[in-house]
Amino acid sequence: MARNETRVLFCGCTNSNIISSGVKGEVLATLRAEGVDVCIVPDLCGMAARRHPLFKEMTAQGEIVVAACHDRAIRWLFERAGAEVSEAQLRVVNMRKANVNELLRSMFGGDIPSQLPEGGVELPAAE
Repeated sequence: MARNETRVLFCGCTNSNIISSGVKGEVLATLRAEGVDVCIVPDLCGMAARRHPLFKEMTAQGEIVVAACHDRAIRWLFERAGAEVSEAQLRVVNMRKANVNELLRSMFGGDIPSQLPEGGVELPAAE
């Protein structure tokens, strides 16, 4: 999937400190700089618990890249929210395990921007 066609569901994990704010900021800044369609949510876990309709909306639109935590957790959250998602449809990028370059390579199939933005950005506050 080309960069400009990639939709990324970005979890801010605002109710947990399991992902470095520096990593989240750099990844988010790079996605924005590359013109990627990013849907930023403060807390996927909480949304799944409430069965938020975003999960079904995302699965109805085709391939989804989720920048969050563990693959198994994200797949379970989609299931919990009542959204059927196939193995091929969902690609999870675990921001807990990789550095920023590795994360971007996995999102873009090895093609990453030549220069990452310096400093990163702050995540929006939870609503």
